[in-house]
Amino acid sequence: YLSGMGKLAIAKKLNEQQICTVRGCAWTTEDVRRTLRNEKYTGNLLLQKSFRENHITKKKVDNIGQLPQYFVAGSHEAIISQEQFDAVQKQMAERQKKYAGSCTTNRYPFTQKIRCACCGKYYRRKTTVTGVVWICSTYNTKGKKYCPTAKQIPENTLLSACCDVLEISEFDAERFAEQIEQIQIPAPNELQFCFSDGTEQTVSWKDRSRSESWTAEMREKARQKKWRQS
Repeated sequence: YLSGMGKLAIAKKLNEQQICTVRGCAWTTEDVRRTLRNEKYTGNLLLQKSFRENHITKKKVDNIGQLPQYFVAGSHEAIISQEQFDAVQKQMAERQKKYAGSCTTNRYPFTQKIRCACCGKYYRRKTTVTGVVWICSTYNTKGKKYCPTAKQIPENTLLSACCDVLEISEFDAERFAEQIEQIQIPAPNELQFCFSDGTEQTVSWKDRSRSESWTAEMREKARQKKWRQS
């Protein structure tokens, strides 16, 4: 992680090497996140990170201040240094701040409207360095191996396509919700609009050119790299 790999890339690498989790399952980004956050690898313990809600339901609840927590230093042998662990926490915070809102459960007009034909999962909204896109949730969390035909769709492309099929000049979220039941993704660069009246319409979209997808920051980095090499 400190070398620059993301949680998804780490999960994919572990799965490709056929290294399972402690429960014998394939790695997900959430498994990697929990591992990176686990202070036990430093030889320390943080007790009461969660608790049972009550003795009847026995529901497990994260402790975010409801009860006191207890830190036990040097409780067992460490396998990583405290400095490594702290560096990871710092980098995770920096990445989270940089990509704040990249993956969210907030509801948008397209939330639970776009379905992947390959795996059947819904697309989710994600903010990338090149802008906002919608991406298959399986592809986003597990990688191309688990959903090989999925492809992220720029939000502007979705908005434009919706305007075309609804024959409106500006996107109207209320009208979209009323008239569009679902958007299927039967193949890369194809959007199949399923209308509330039972009719369907399929449209194609083109990928943005590399120059169109570059931000000002990316252009400046490329310029500096070219200057250093010259």
